[in-house]
Amino acid sequence: IARLSAGVSGADGVTYTLNVENMGLPGKGLTAEDLTVNVVVPAGAKVVKTGGANYQGERQDSELKGNVAVWRLNKLAPKDRQTYTLTLSRAGTAGDNVRGAVRWTKPTVKTGPVDAVNIAPAPIAPATQ
Repeated sequence: IARLSAGVSGADGVTYTLNVENMGLPGKGLTAEDLTVNVVVPAGAKVVKTGGANYQGERQDSELKGNVAVWRLNKLAPKDRQTYTLTLSRAGTAGDNVRGAVRWTKPTVKTGPVDAVNIAPAPIAPATQ
């Protein structure tokens, strides 16, 4: 499961926090291997800084139809959790909100080259007055 927080404004920009967790049961669940975490960078926004291990940079993603920030993870065992942060120069809007996908190659759950779970769009923070 992957949960993306609402963006939090700060001196450097707007920071989003992404928690990725394997919800399997220890000793019974499967360990996901060769994971790629992709978070869409809205058009016109720049990546200011990132947090979390193994950040790979930005690239185009045809499935997500945009530029994405990418992290790699060798494996995620049942109940393991990873936290990533992404600070952007501007917040996503309702039309181009920050979202993404976590993809893995092993174990396979369905036919195709990879399995994936979508990262729902980040909640839009209320406008400050």
